[in-house]
Amino acid sequence: MVEINLCYSGNNASGDYKFGLTPSAGTFNGRMTTASYNSTLSPVVQAAIFPINIIVGTSADIDDLFHILITASFTASQNATFKYQFANSAAAAGRTSRTWKGSILRYKRID
Repeated sequence: MVEINLCYSGNNASGDYKFGLTPSAGTFNGRMTTASYNSTLSPVVQAAIFPINIIVGTSADIDDLFHILITASFTASQNATFKYQFANSAAAAGRTSRTWKGSILRYKRID
């Protein structure tokens, strides 16, 4: 089980922030939910199955910060390695997506 409190932003509302949770080796079998809000402060809840690539909204101001809570529960194959990636949802010159310092990724394994 993994929980991510993510602070992010972007400088272009049509090149929104995209993140992915994928295995860099092996396989994951599981689900994820997110809770966030859009630029008009409306709540957004999403659910997905691994591997995950989700686009979340930003404003056109890199200093206008957004927050999303990501909760993922999964089983992994023996050689699986957890990987978090982020990017612009659409590539173009001058677009920036940023994951901010202070974001938290936490997990605890209970055997």
